[in-house]
Amino acid sequence: MSGTEVGFQGPDLSFGSTLNAVKARGLRRDGRRAIHAHPAKDGDAKVAGIAVEVTDPEEGRRHTTGGEPPGGFPAFRLDPREAVPTGVEGNETVIRPWRPGRPVETFRRT
Repeated sequence: MSGTEVGFQGPDLSFGSTLNAVKARGLRRDGRRAIHAHPAKDGDAKVAGIAVEVTDPEEGRRHTTGGEPPGGFPAFRLDPREAVPTGVEGNETVIRPWRPGRPVETFRRT
């Protein structure tokens, strides 16, 4: 598990790493990745997919969050395979998973 700054660049969920970081080496070896956020008191979200390294320099500049550091850096975008927001509605936990090509489902637990 490692902290990651993510941002949307057009339709892509983008993130980077520092040069020679363990995270970048791991992503190159196995791109399966889940990003989990806890943005609200009564809910959270997970997006899972395959990290794809952005190797085109022009595309890489578009996938930065806050500017490119000197010397370049590895940039990635996530090819999503699943998004799962979870929240609380009344006395129920509500889970709404989405997968490509399938409608959003809703599960309720008390």
